[in-house]
Amino acid sequence: MDPTHAALIGTALGAVSGIAATVWATALTKKSEELKHLREMAFQAGVKTWEVHMESAKRSADMGITRGVDPIECYILNSMLFSEIIRKDKICGSDLLSEWQRISMMSKSLHEQIRKEANK
Repeated sequence: MDPTHAALIGTALGAVSGIAATVWATALTKKSEELKHLREMAFQAGVKTWEVHMESAKRSADMGITRGVDPIECYILNSMLFSEIIRKDKICGSDLLSEWQRISMMSKSLHEQIRKEANK
């Protein structure tokens, strides 16, 4: 192989590997941005749910009915946990139910712990 062909092949291989690395980095960045966006949405959903529950408790109090509202952390964690189901690429019905039950149990445990800490 003459030096000219070797240089062309080397340049082509370098270009292909550079393009592959760029595509991989772009895909990784996109996935990271999607995850960040999902987490932001879950956080906002938790805050909004807490606000709705607080407003409902205030209206109930105006009517003489006492309703408790969990600390805001419960709502945020709950939204964050359940957003994990959305992150699953492919999930079938039975997997969805078992995942929902697993996250629901974790959420209940976290709620109990947060309530204990808040009542100290």
